[in-house]
Parts: sequence; structure tokens; C-alpha cells
Amino acid sequence: MPRIYISPQNKIGYSFLFSTILISIGVFWGLFNMSQYAEIIITPTVAEIDINFEVKINDISLSKSDQTSLIGRIVESIQEVKSNTKVTGTSTEKGFSEGEITLSNNTWNTINFVASTRFASPAGLIFRAVNKIRIPARGKTNILVRADKIGGEYDIEPASFSIPNLRNSFLKTNISAKSTQAMKGGFLETGTIFQKDIDDALNKLKEKAYSRGLNEIQEQLLKNNFTIIHKDKIIKEEVDAQALENKTEFNAIIKMSIGAVAFDEADLLDFAILLLKQAMPYGEKLAAYESSSLSYRLIDYDPSERWGILETQIRGYTVINSSHPELQPTNFANLSKNEIKTMLEEMEKIKEVKIKLWPPIITKQMPKNINKIKITIKNNE
Repeated sequence: MPRIYISPQNKIGYSFLFSTILISIGVFWGLFNMSQYAEIIITPTVAEIDINFEVKINDISLSKSDQTSLIGRIVESIQEVKSNTKVTGTSTEKGFSEGEITLSNNTWNTINFVASTRFASPAGLIFRAVNKIRIPARGKTNILVRADKIGGEYDIEPASFSIPNLRNSFLKTNISAKSTQAMKGGFLETGTIFQKDIDDALNKLKEKAYSRGLNEIQEQLLKNNFTIIHKDKIIKEEVDAQALENKTEFNAIIKMSIGAVAFDEADLLDFAILLLKQAMPYGEKLAAYESSSLSYRLIDYDPSERWGILETQIRGYTVINSSHPELQPTNFANLSKNEIKTMLEEMEKIKEVKIKLWPPIITKQMPKNINKIKITIKNNE
């Protein structure tokens, strides 16, 4: 087989051409690696997060706020109120009015009268002695008298009485009869106390005590531009009757303490936001919060130690951020678009995923170099 002769000049040309091709391929590959770039654009899902916490309010006169408490004012008002309540289910019946008369004897002799001796009021109403009467010389005695007839007209106020059967003018002059209290019993009221009567009376007393205490507290805190929150405690609750007891009226007493904590709501909101941020799971951040969701109630206070405890709640919104373990570039090196989309769209915290590769068309996979992979989160960091 004949040998093909290649001149030295052609050999040099071929070698140069081959070297040029190799160098071009190397340069192209180097440029390709240098220009290769990927960006993963993530639209996060916004999730609600509610936190509940307790915060201590220390009185401004004793301490300043710190990382675990706020400053404010602690005041307390103690109120005791009473009532006499007539039951709703009362009825009136006629009866015999009765009462007490004082007889005075200005003579030197003991005077005796029989039972049923009559005594006449200035209006002529007759009352009779219930028992025998004995008036000591130069002395006095109290006797029980009862109306001669039933009826409310015999319920008269204190008066002087005459003795119709007393004929002796000397005795008429020296024996007097007077009452110092009203006669009662001509109209008899009867009734039954129901539980509703007791409950209504106590509720009215509680409202009265609370209103008085609140007015007192507001007067003390008038010069402070603070939010005021209250808590009341019943110290004493007494009623001198029981349900279904046959009485026309009863007495009730309520003793109540009304505690108030006054504080700056702006300080509480700042404190709540700080706790919201601290409550964020790793790889997430606080995107927003609802200031209108801030709610609180006074659960305890100590007026002597001058502190109060608020139970507080606030709502915020969290989104994923690029520090999340699932979003690290090492997780995506050398993967395809579809593989990455499948991986990320399964996460509840992610709403949408877009992937940009450069150079386009030729690049089908993520770069092996994690420094060439950028993670972008929309509307976030």
C-alpha cells in the first residue's frame, strides 16, 4: 500500500488547525461555565400566626419597664353598698291594728283597770287593752292595745288617748294615755321571696358598687393618657332571706373591690410585635401584623405590691425566607427545572415557583456551582 506523503508545511498547518479547534472548544466551554447562571423565583404563601402571652404591668412609681414588663398605674377601689328590697309578689289583707300606750298615774294611789278597757284616739277610734292594767302610784306602765275593728284606718301615728269609761273628774285630770309609736296591723302585707328577687337585688348592688368604684378610679387616673382596664372581685355578698321564704322584704349587702391597670397601649403593641418576631419558626419572617387584633384582659393584680398581669393576644402573618433549610442552593445543584418545581411546589409555604436558566435554550440543568444559583423571594427579603 503506497504511503501518503504530507509535506512539513501541511503538517504544521494541520497541527495549528487542530490546536485552534481545541483552544476554541476550551474557550467556549470556559465561557459557557462562566456565563451559566440560574435564578429560582419563589412567591411565598402568607400564613396567619396568633400568639398569646402574659405581660406584667409595674406601677410607674416603683419601677421602669424592662424586657419582660411595662410601666403603668395600679389602683383599687373598695365599695360596700346595701339595699332593702320589697318583694314583687306581695298581697295586703285587713287585720287588727295594735300597738303600745304609756299610762301615767299622777295620784298617790295605785289605779287598776280591767282587760278590754277602751281608749279613744282624737278621731274617736277605739282601742282596747289586751290585759289587766295596774298603774303604780306616781308611776307609769306600758300596755298593749288592739283596735276594736279591723281595717287600715286604725294604723294611726303616735297620739294622746282618752278613757271613755272614766267618769271621775279627778282621775281624768291625773291619768294620761299616750303612744310614742304608730299603731300597725290594720293592713297586713304577706309575700314570698323568689330567687329572681334575690338575684335582681344583688345584680343592682353590683352595678352600683362597680359604677362608684369606676368613677373613683377615673378621678385618680384623670391626668394620665393611659388605656384603663378593670377587674372586679366580690369580697362579701350577704342576703338576710332565702328563696321561697315568706317575707315582704329583705336586706342585701355587696362589698366589691374594683382593680384597674392603666398603661400605654402603644408600648403594649411594640412589646407584642417583638414577641411575634421571636415566635417566628426558623426560616420564616414576620411579613405583617394586625394592630387591630391586639386584645387584652386583666387576669390578676396586687394593689399592695403595685403590679397587674394582662393576658394578651395579637395576630401576625409569616412568610418563608431564603434562610429556610429547604431553600439552600446546595439542594438544587445540577437538578432540572421539573425536579426543582416538583420539590418546591410540594411545600405549603410556597405558592408559586419560577426558574430562569442562562444561557437559555442550551442550559437544561442547574449549575453545579452553587454560587451560580440565586434564590429570590418575591415581596420579601
